[in-house]
Amino acid sequence: MTSHDGFRTDKTKEDAIEGLRKSLTKEELERIKEQRAFNDIKPDTYTYKIALHLDALKQDLRTKQMQVYKRVWNVENIDNSIKNCKTQLETGNITETLPDSDTLMTKRELETYIKHQEWLKLGEVRAIPKDLAGVRALVGHKDLIGNLIFTEGEFDRYFEKIENELQYLDHSMFD
Repeated sequence: MTSHDGFRTDKTKEDAIEGLRKSLTKEELERIKEQRAFNDIKPDTYTYKIALHLDALKQDLRTKQMQVYKRVWNVENIDNSIKNCKTQLETGNITETLPDSDTLMTKRELETYIKHQEWLKLGEVRAIPKDLAGVRALVGHKDLIGNLIFTEGEFDRYFEKIENELQYLDHSMFD
């Protein structure tokens, strides 16, 4: 509704704001609050620099990238463990112990352990594309001062780096 002078009434404004609030997600509302608080900070101060560094989207990007790196490192660690166990099987010098024990594994237990490790490694490799999709979702978003936090080109280079690391370990995300 509008009043006779063409302006919205307070009730109409409140209804419009409530409708907008209902259409925004919780994350979007938090981002708006964060942006408003940032706008009140004086530029070129340490508070400004810290606030920019702690931008929620930048933090989210870092967290998602670290999750991907963690999975790649897990793949490498598991791969090294498997190679070590296979060497033990080949030489007959089994030094691997049962979990929570000092008892050495038998040949059969070590073979089963290797299969379990291979299964874990495959799970890590298969989880990486989903984590990369989370990183990709942040492409094109801007930080608090309006700079892109991650571009399409940066994502492509990041993706290639992860794929190269997996290929070095004789794996691919798309097997």
